Amino acid sequence: MKDELPIRLEVSDGIATLTLCRPEKKNVIDRSWLATLQQHVQQLHKRDDLRCVVLRAEGSIFCAGANVKEMAEHIANLPDHIDSLIQPAHEEMLRLAALPVPVVGLLRGIAAGGGMTLALSCDVLIATRSAQLVPAYPKLATTSDMGLSYVLRERLGPQRALQLFLLSDTIEMNEAERLGLVYQVVDDSDAESEVDRVVQRLANSPSRAAKALFLHDRQADLAAQLERERDSFLLCSRTEAFRKSVLSFVASNGDKIKT
Repeated sequence: MKDELPIRLEVSDGIATLTLCRPEKKNVIDRSWLATLQQHVQQLHKRDDLRCVVLRAEGSIFCAGANVKEMAEHIANLPDHIDSLIQPAHEEMLRLAALPVPVVGLLRGIAAGGGMTLALSCDVLIATRSAQLVPAYPKLATTSDMGLSYVLRERLGPQRALQLFLLSDTIEMNEAERLGLVYQVVDDSDAESEVDRVVQRLANSPSRAAKALFLHDRQADLAAQLERERDSFLLCSRTEAFRKSVLSFVASNGDKIKT
């Protein structure tokens, strides 16, 4: 029986696991996805026993980002539709970043667009060798959202971040590890055991206090950059290049648009 919600939350002994569990829809980010994430993260913020959070996904696509087909269905009022998604998405990224304990990500498969941002937002990201990061935004003639520009600038510096964003179609894991975008790359068969090892180590360390110490100023900086991203994305969404890219993407994937 398939899960009705797009994200599943399980908690055991203070370790919470968020699982993106709609693989048949490529774990796309839509309204139901955002509402479910909000519900789960709010619950986590209320827990006094929380020691670590794991973020993972089912299927061969970790997360394909926003639902571009849905964008095409709202082509007549595209900026308004996009803004109705960006605002709650950015609120949830801030809530995730504000969790007082480390978030450990397990990246399998493809993380594209907002999915790439989601993966890189984890405090510790472990990836399988077959995983891929796909910026995706430039191919839709737009800039990033959900904090990708913040994460890339933080990890790479502004100029290298800009180059990677504009010129990298796909980032393989050996390059991601070299750049410091992921903490560790492991064989697919070792992924589960390595995540368990890292989670147990974090859960039994002063990681809550350390996160507060090392990342104390992140919320304000991230919030400011998210607002810049929103303004930039909405500006791009009003261009003919963006409209054409959205329709072309949907057509190339064989999807039919509802009218």
